[in-house]
Amino acid sequence: MSEPGGLPLALTLGEPAGIGPELTIRVWRRREELRLPPFYLVGDPDFVRDRARQLGSEIALSVVTPAQAAEIFPRALPIVPLQMPVTATPGKPDGSSAPAAIASIRRAVSDVLAGQAAGIVTNPVAKNVLYRSGFAEPGHTEFLAKLAEEAIGKASRPVMMLWSPELAVVPVTIHLPLKDVVSRLTFELVVETGRIIAHILPSVSAFCARVSPSLDLIRMPAKMAHLVRKIPQLSRRPSNVCAPKGSMLLALFLPTRSFTNERARLTTLLYACITTRR
Repeated sequence: MSEPGGLPLALTLGEPAGIGPELTIRVWRRREELRLPPFYLVGDPDFVRDRARQLGSEIALSVVTPAQAAEIFPRALPIVPLQMPVTATPGKPDGSSAPAAIASIRRAVSDVLAGQAAGIVTNPVAKNVLYRSGFAEPGHTEFLAKLAEEAIGKASRPVMMLWSPELAVVPVTIHLPLKDVVSRLTFELVVETGRIIAHILPSVSAFCARVSPSLDLIRMPAKMAHLVRKIPQLSRRPSNVCAPKGSMLLALFLPTRSFTNERARLTTLLYACITTRR
């Protein structure tokens, strides 16, 4: 676990009627087994207490400020309260669902920008519930980008990374039906995505190491790191991006460990081409 004096992670509520509250409770109960860094939940304490009772899981809860969360985390689930009641029940979203989910994300982002939290972990949201409330963004990724733009006054293209201890996958397009991908994919988009990855990966690794040194972090082999740095040169050699005829580059693949076995040869290419019918 991180040292008590370190900044905690801010965990969003997600859809109150969904799996997020249950995941939060169960994960906190396994905090020592999983060697988790400190986190706090942005939510309604009464709602979380009721959900824990419904699960038959009586746990200690503590209403805190972000500055108190790391110290409290070993003995109670820290909750930074939302200034609104949450009344949804499992499987039954209600009028409190969307406002609470959105407010939780906004507060978590605000805490990070204020230097009160090290990063954000998002519980799942129900997009159909959000859309019915007038939510304009396609999903979490774009909403976080919007909040960042509001804070710094500069727009940037959001990039999503799907990560595991062995492979990181960065979709070139996000929140698009597959039938629309062909018309949106461009060589420039692929190169821009690669440049964003090359720029951010060192910061991601440093952040993870600071939050919880015990976690299995992104460790790109030296050869892969060299290839990532050469991404801007790809525009001179477009044939290297996607060689097989009739293929499209749908995602950028990065191994997150150095392999010495057969699997290594399957994951040592920076770009993986996925054959699809056009």
